[in-house]
Amino acid sequence: MRSLLFCVAALVACSAPSVAADMPARPVPVPVAAPVYDWGGFYGGVNAGGASGPTNWLFNVVRTTTAHQVSGGFGGFQTGYNFQFRSFVLGIEGDYEFANVNGSSLCPNPAFLCHTKDRNFADITGRVGFAWDRVLLYAKGGEAWAFNRYQSPSNARIFTGTETRAGWLGGVGIEYAYDPCWTVKVEYNYLDFGTKTVTQYATNGTSIVDVTQRLNVAKVGINYKFGGPLAAKY
Repeated sequence: MRSLLFCVAALVACSAPSVAADMPARPVPVPVAAPVYDWGGFYGGVNAGGASGPTNWLFNVVRTTTAHQVSGGFGGFQTGYNFQFRSFVLGIEGDYEFANVNGSSLCPNPAFLCHTKDRNFADITGRVGFAWDRVLLYAKGGEAWAFNRYQSPSNARIFTGTETRAGWLGGVGIEYAYDPCWTVKVEYNYLDFGTKTVTQYATNGTSIVDVTQRLNVAKVGINYKFGGPLAAKY
């Protein structure tokens, strides 16, 4: 009897490893990639906002000045391209704004009113930013242009001059991707157009003025990103 029990126990012990080997292995869990927003590629959109800033007129002949604050609203569009390297984003962007930004003050000759109007402005800038997934914090800088009209009306006549002013722009902004293809942004820009000489013409004379202008610009915008897939990050 003891010999029989010993043989059964030995048979069970010898067969156990082969039974375990025949059992299927437990599946190893595969890590799931977390989707991360990809800021690279072309985009375009629209924006709107407000602008204000000081404008100073210096009349060359009599060497007298007048100054006023211009302010108003604008709306326009932008387009650009981004390159993303890990969390860093580099890009180039162009903006064009249709504006109604103006202001006036009495001229040194109080019979005239000195009036400045920014009809349009535009810029081409480089952008550098840091992305936290769908949030992009960026700075920008580059060349800016303003398309202005200057008028000095009185009861008897009106002097008028127009020009395209070139200057520089610096700004900061934050952009959020609420959809794979759509983003919204808030942005502040400082535009400095320096001092330029403007000639105003009337039917019976001219007026030469050195105009100094700077603008503070705040805007909100929305962009559509062409081909906006998410990138996998492990």
